[in-house]
Amino acid sequence: MAKGKKGFQAGHSGFKKPGTKSKYITDWSAFGEHLLTVGLERAQQELMQLRGDKFLNNYIRLLAYFRPTLSSVAMEGDNTPKSLTVVILNTQEELKKFNTQAAKKLMADNADQA
Repeated sequence: MAKGKKGFQAGHSGFKKPGTKSKYITDWSAFGEHLLTVGLERAQQELMQLRGDKFLNNYIRLLAYFRPTLSSVAMEGDNTPKSLTVVILNTQEELKKFNTQAAKKLMADNADQA
């Protein structure tokens, strides 16, 4: 390309059309297709040949890709059940009345604790 000129070189066809997939994407898609057909069949055959702990260890590792892993959670401190009240307010006036009552109750509770 001549110095100072902008644009494509001679013989260049321009940019790709919208929606055109790159070689990387098409290669990656083909690889994924291979994994899910030929590779899956072979993986099943290999897995079925394993025995005992080897089977279980590999089965559990594969299962993690299809089912989420559950974990237990231990809570510390006060484990007594808590209650939750849901109040549905339909108008601005109901909201103002509720906020006024809630504020009075909060101030009374704080005064009792002091």
